[in-house]
Amino acid sequence: MKNRIFISTALYVTLLSTPLIGDTKKQSTDLSTANSIDNTDIACYPRAVFVESGTAMGEGLEGHQLQKDIFAKRDSATAEVQERAKKNEKAKSEFVSKAATMSDAARDKEEKKLVKMERDLKDFIAEKEEDLRSEMQAATEILAQAVEVGVRQLAEDKNLDIVFDKMTGRALYVSDKFDLTAEAITYINKNYEIKLAQNKQIEATKVAQNKTTHNSKNNA
Repeated sequence: MKNRIFISTALYVTLLSTPLIGDTKKQSTDLSTANSIDNTDIACYPRAVFVESGTAMGEGLEGHQLQKDIFAKRDSATAEVQERAKKNEKAKSEFVSKAATMSDAARDKEEKKLVKMERDLKDFIAEKEEDLRSEMQAATEILAQAVEVGVRQLAEDKNLDIVFDKMTGRALYVSDKFDLTAEAITYINKNYEIKLAQNKQIEATKVAQNKTTHNSKNNA
C-alpha cells in the first residue's frame, strides 16, 4: 500500500456472520413461499461492504496534500538540525585546535559552552520531532473525519446497511434501521427492576430470619 498517514488503533475485529445471499436450496423455494417473506424478514439480511480506511486516507487528494505539507516541514526541520550540528562540530574543532594554549579557566568555560550547545541541539531535535508528531496527529484526525463523512454518503447513495473498515473490522457506518438502542434500554430496565425485586426479597428474608432468631433467644 502506498503512503498512508494514520495512527493505527488496536480494535476487536467484528465480521458480519449473516449471509448476504441465500444458498441454492433456499433460492429454489417456490414463489408462494417467497412471497410470504415480509419486509421485517428481509431486513435481517443487511447489505454490508468493506472499505480500507488507511488507503482511503492516504490516497485521496486531501491525504496527498497533507502528506506533502508534512514532508516539507520534515525536510525543513532536517535542514535546520543539520545546520546546527555543523556549527557544533565547527566549535568543537576550534576548541580542540586551541585547547592546549588556553588557561584552565578559559578551557573549562569553553567546554561548558560546548556541552550546552549539544544539549540545546538535542532539545531542538526533540521539539521538532514533537511538532511533526502533532502535525501527523492533526492530519490523521482530519482525514479520518473525511473518510467517515465520505463513507456515510457512499452508504446512503448505494443504500448500504453496514460499512466495515477492512483494516480494523470497525463499523464505519451502520444504518439507523439496525439501531436497537431503545429496545435494548427496555430490556436493561426490565432486568434492573427484576434485580431490585430480588434484592428486596432477599432483604425481607434476612429481616424475617433475624426476627425469628431474636424471638427464639427471648423464649429460651
